[in-house]
Order: sequence, then structure tokens, then C-alpha cells
Amino acid sequence: MKYIQYIIVAGMILSSMTACKKNNHQLYAANESYINIWLGTSVAKEDSTVYNFGLKPVRQTDSVMFTARLMGQISDKDRSFTLRASGGDTSRIREGVHYSFGKYIIKANTWQAIFPVYILRTPDFKDTAFRIKFEVTGAPGLATGVKERSDLVIVLTDRFQKPANWDAETSTAYTKLVSFFGAFSAVKFQFITTATGVAPTYRVRYTGTPVPPDEIYYTQAAEYSRICKVKLSEYNAVNPALKDENGNVISF
Repeated sequence: MKYIQYIIVAGMILSSMTACKKNNHQLYAANESYINIWLGTSVAKEDSTVYNFGLKPVRQTDSVMFTARLMGQISDKDRSFTLRASGGDTSRIREGVHYSFGKYIIKANTWQAIFPVYILRTPDFKDTAFRIKFEVTGAPGLATGVKERSDLVIVLTDRFQKPANWDAETSTAYTKLVSFFGAFSAVKFQFITTATGVAPTYRVRYTGTPVPPDEIYYTQAAEYSRICKVKLSEYNAVNPALKDENGNVISF
């Protein structure tokens, strides 16, 4: 019996040692490096994002942020890459006219960074929304990573309409705007902008750190909501109850 127990224990130790050796194997060879990109700054991937000029402050250049992350061995040298338009309405949306790129460099001994794609204000998108897809190119020594994280899809439009993240969000890292301001209307949108001094076109971070200029903390959005309630109460105290464009009484 003791002999059998010894065999079992020895087998368990040998199995454990073998497992450790397997776990110590490198997942990637020393000469393998890949790059993944995706919209936003959270770990969760967004399929696309809408940039609406009609809901943005009047400025000539804005930005859409994306994340770039290396797979494989971290390098002791800076790793650079560029983007190119690879799909969508490329005949209508052109580099230098509607968008431009920055310098995309992942610093030595790091594996991730956040970068902008610059969006240029033009009058082109008043009636129709256009879609553009970007992919990595010009990345010496870096191959494309997983297919699901290999492109950025941005929709450009220039119409006053409900922000895309008012009733829904594409990532659990963010909270939808309806949670703070209630049902959308054009009058309410303008009231929020006047009351807080900031147009509600931002995204609200539920987890993680906001990335300016278009993300804010959850607590900041809650404070904006509080301000709107106070301002609406003050307005209604000396005026007929504020109504939206459909005749509905506005509330927060």
C-alpha cells in the first residue's frame, strides 16, 4: 500500500514539474512582434464610432482616440507605425481634407499607447453620413495582430441629432447619457449646454481614467445632472414649465 502511495505521489510531483516547464515556455519567439489597434481607450473593442460635427464645438480640428498594443516581446527600441484608409467612402473622405494622422510611436520598453486620428471640419457632411476604415501600414518589424483588432471604423456626419451614446453605449467601460439627463430632445440638449457650459457630446467613464477632450468622469456627469436640475427648477419658478420641441415638459 505504501509503495502504491509512493508511486502516486511521485507521479503527481513529476506531473507538476512538467506543467511548470510548459508554463515557462515563451508564448512568442524573440523575433515575433504584432500590433493590435482598436477605437477608444478601454480594453473593450468598439466596432465603430460616430463623429458628428453638428454636435461639436466650433473648432477646425478635433480627434478620435484609439489604442495600439504590441503582442509578443517588448522591444528596447521605439516602435513606429502609420495608418492608411483601407475601406469605406474613400472617394469622398480624403487625407488632408477630412482627416490627418499624427506620429504613432510606441516607446521603448512599453507595450501600449493611445493616439489620435485628427478630424478636420468641412461642410461636406450636412446631408449624408460617410464611413471610413483605417488599418495599420508602414510598421517595420510588426505584423498585424488578431483580425478583430486590426482596423478603426469612423462614421462622419454633420447634422444636429441625438448623440450616438445617449441611449446606448458600445462598451461597459462607459455609461450612457440618458442615465444622467433622461430622454433626449433638442431643447433639452441646448438647456444642458447653457446650464453647464459644456455640450453633452462627451462619453462618461464608468471605469478607468477619462481621456480628454471627449471623456469625463462619472462623478462629473453626475454633477452636470445636478446642476441641470437646479437650473431647471430656477427657470420654472419664474417661467412657464420648460417644454421641448414636441410639447413635452422637460425633466431630469
